[in-house]
Amino acid sequence: MLKYHPDGKIDDWREFVTIHATPDLDGDGNADQIRFGGATGMNVRVLLYVMRGRCGHHVGTIDANVTLSPLATSNRGLLDVGGPSACPVDCCPEVFIRRWKFDGARYQLADEHAERRDCGGYVP
Repeated sequence: MLKYHPDGKIDDWREFVTIHATPDLDGDGNADQIRFGGATGMNVRVLLYVMRGRCGHHVGTIDANVTLSPLATSNRGLLDVGGPSACPVDCCPEVFIRRWKFDGARYQLADEHAERRDCGGYVP
C-alpha cells in the first residue's frame, strides 16, 4: 500500500516498480523478470533481472520509447530483447525497431533501424 506524506511524496520509490513480464531470459526453465520502473513522456524505464531462486540479478536498465519483449536471438547466455517504438496513435507510418543484447554484464543497444508501416490510408 502506498504511503503518502502531506507534501505528496511517497515513502518508497520501489512501490512503483512493478513486474511487467516474466520470460525465461536465460533458458534455465525459471521465470525471470522485466520490471516497469516508471516513465517520462513517451520513454519508459525497464529493469531486467535474471532470477536465481528468490534473488534477482540486475542485468540491465533500458530507458526507451519501445514495446519490449524477448527475441529469438541470444548473446552470452541471455535472450536479446527489443521491439518497435511505441505509437501514440492507431498507426505510425514509421517506427524504430530496437534490439538490446547482453554483453556479459549488462544489456546494451545493439541495433536500431527505421521501418515503414502500411497504415491502410490512415495518416496521423
